[in-house]
Amino acid sequence: MTESFEYKGMWFLPENPTQQVAGTLYFIPNETIRLELIGSLSEKSHVFYTQPNNLHVIHGIVKTEHGISKITLFDCYVGAKSGRNRNVTQNIELYLSNYNCSYILLGKHLQTREDLVFNRIKVSFPYLNNWYRDNTIEKDYCVNNSTTAKFTIKEGSNFSKKYSVKENITLSINGYFSYDQKNPFDYYLRTITYIELENKNKTNFRDLLETIGWFKDFYSLAAMTAMPFSHIYLYDNDDYQEIRISEIRKEKIYNPVDLFYFTEEKYEKKDPSHLFLFDFKEIGTEFETILQKWYQSKDESKPIIQHLISSVTFKRIFTNDGFLNVVQAIEGYYYRYIKEEETFTNILTNLYKNYEDIQIVTDNKLELNQVKDSRNYYSHILPEGKKQNVCKSWDLYNLAEKLKPLLICCVLTETGFDNKKINSLLTRYYTWEGNNFITIKDK
Repeated sequence: MTESFEYKGMWFLPENPTQQVAGTLYFIPNETIRLELIGSLSEKSHVFYTQPNNLHVIHGIVKTEHGISKITLFDCYVGAKSGRNRNVTQNIELYLSNYNCSYILLGKHLQTREDLVFNRIKVSFPYLNNWYRDNTIEKDYCVNNSTTAKFTIKEGSNFSKKYSVKENITLSINGYFSYDQKNPFDYYLRTITYIELENKNKTNFRDLLETIGWFKDFYSLAAMTAMPFSHIYLYDNDDYQEIRISEIRKEKIYNPVDLFYFTEEKYEKKDPSHLFLFDFKEIGTEFETILQKWYQSKDESKPIIQHLISSVTFKRIFTNDGFLNVVQAIEGYYYRYIKEEETFTNILTNLYKNYEDIQIVTDNKLELNQVKDSRNYYSHILPEGKKQNVCKSWDLYNLAEKLKPLLICCVLTETGFDNKKINSLLTRYYTWEGNNFITIKDK
């Protein structure tokens, strides 16, 4: 999901596999999934001159770095470059079909997006090792030779932890240790952590993607920025190969299907480490309870969570929407979980009272008239001078930054954290982050 690629191969419609057209598939993260064909996939005989149509599904056989593979494309729309193209030098006219697609499934041919094929989805995220922190490699210098180091897995490390999310669905934190030899002298020992979600019943890939996507939002909350998928693999529990390990033992190797899809979410952090609001160790004993509550409140809290993630995600330019995202999420939380038909001033007053024991919230309490007038001015695009306490530019940014801790408190409350824990998390996070707009007073 984070690396570009292109695959050349032969492409055809599921209902007409004998009529194949050569072409190249291009994937650029956050930008495009584009299929360029030399010819047309039309069933008519004049394949090079038939105007292409939008297609629900296209099949292909492509050459990858691992060999020949099946591939399925979904939601394919005719691109602007489709049409006749003439090579003036060689006096050759070709018809090129160009499609923009929404999904790529590498490794299997599906007939529709609703095919009930898969049981599991495996995903990885940036900095997941840092968040999990229960797969540590320890270094122990050898006694007889101080220039040589021995590396071992930390005692007590435990991969493959499985948690019940809801009926028939479990989520696992898995991982493994590996080493790479970059050259004859250097070895790299590393841990790789990933998340698996399994449904006992077969389902379609979009349902699995949506379900694991709600965990992605949980991880983004912990990371305080939108975290994209690094890799996505789908598995059918009936699609495997048996490998003989010994004379009496065989092991099932499940065939993965790589999933790629078009998304506009950006991820710009390139730091070697990452600061989390909370990591797995801090919630490990309560993780299953928190996870179940998170999934139970999905429909109610999803818009609020996504507004929060959008507001805390790094952006090169601050706009009025950055402030409105925070305000709307706070209002939405209050109306959904506390009380409807309340004035905005009363909402802020009551929330500040609810979290008066949270140091960061108390130290950064805002002038309510500034927040109210700014909210009304930018929400309703009021005439200049209509509201007296409107903040602009850096003052508006300051307002947004000081409101975010209040919104984070609301979300953490519904996630299952009490005020004592919230106070500890926010104080530590903002102390480490060094936000110039957030005041932290010594207690």
